[in-house]
Amino acid sequence: AASPRGGGGELPLTLTIQAEEPQRFQLKYGVQFSVDRSTGKAGGTAFGGSVELRDRNFIGRAVQASIGAHWDPDLQIIGLLLSSPRFFGRRVRTNVYARDRREQDVLDSSTPLEGATLDDRRREATFEQRWRPAAVWELVWGYNFSSRRFLIDRDDQHEDTSGLLTGPLVSVILDRRDSTFDATRGLFHSSSFQFGVRSLGSDLGYVRYLLRQSYYQPLGRLTAAGNIRYGTIQASSGGAPITIIDILFNAGGTTTVRGYPQDSLSAINIAGFALGGTDLLVLNGELRFPISKRFGGAVFVDAGNTFASIGDVTLGQ
Repeated sequence: AASPRGGGGELPLTLTIQAEEPQRFQLKYGVQFSVDRSTGKAGGTAFGGSVELRDRNFIGRAVQASIGAHWDPDLQIIGLLLSSPRFFGRRVRTNVYARDRREQDVLDSSTPLEGATLDDRRREATFEQRWRPAAVWELVWGYNFSSRRFLIDRDDQHEDTSGLLTGPLVSVILDRRDSTFDATRGLFHSSSFQFGVRSLGSDLGYVRYLLRQSYYQPLGRLTAAGNIRYGTIQASSGGAPITIIDILFNAGGTTTVRGYPQDSLSAINIAGFALGGTDLLVLNGELRFPISKRFGGAVFVDAGNTFASIGDVTLGQ
């Protein structure tokens, strides 16, 4: 709005900005219908549904809270998220995740346990904090709890196995890319450590390390991109529980070694199940080029696999 003031002919301007708080509550819901004839099992059709309720200002402290659930005859999931941008006034983002997942299935002829009923129950919780001491650096620390229980029934056979992994986690991230989603120059590095501590209740004492290093270089209108991932799990004490399958490395698919089915490159296979490996090495090379304003293409070469031990790591046969 503008209004004249005094008789000097000046016309000062008053600028009014109206800010509106985003809608506090958000509800998402959906239904699904699926048909699966690949296994040859009777039926193969299923109905399911999902719902999520989100509060953007939980307890009036700018804490985002959400609870979600999914249900179908074979899979039930309930999850909880709490996220705060500050921790006692400091710019440290704090996230708390919790999830309870239960899956039931009748195993098919692809496994030696054909006809057995599998009940897979997994519970996990993570407390995580993220701090940026500088624009390109991020430090992450937290604590993870993960438990899993397998129940297998077939005729008069009954097997019940469970396990617990728990301990701290630490990550260091350096991001000098010019774009998070479509980088054309710069580099990205992350080193992540996850620990299992037996004195804290973990069935296995271990260190899990995952390195990811990416580099992007413009070549005129082209972009050369390279990526390496290396991971290893080193056990120190205790026996490997069934929960170990949750921290094994996987390879194969669109984000690792393209041209292979998702998670199909597995060094450890039990009863027909591809579980992954305790070690990982993946190399990716790309030459990206624009096709139009909205589309681009890439020529790429990938190499990698999972391995059963660090001594097996190789790019050969």
